[in-house]
Amino acid sequence: MQRVFPWRKGALVEAGAYVGAGSVVPPGRLIPAGEHWAGNPVVHVGKANADEISAKREAARGLYEQHMDEFLVYNTIALKQ
Repeated sequence: MQRVFPWRKGALVEAGAYVGAGSVVPPGRLIPAGEHWAGNPVVHVGKANADEISAKREAARGLYEQHMDEFLVYNTIALKQ
């Protein structure tokens, strides 16, 4: 069974899907695995492959690590996994 993550009330984003930064997933919307959605409200942009998702995840982690002290008052261990 595939994992599914809830977003806004009634919206579902499957594991392996990519939702662009700042996008709004409205209630009742299902974002299937392997697809790229973006916008407000989200629209289908295209297929997302595993390499693309992995590269974006690593880029986001790098930005997080670079700027975490600017925004977080307390350094949290949960965010450093």
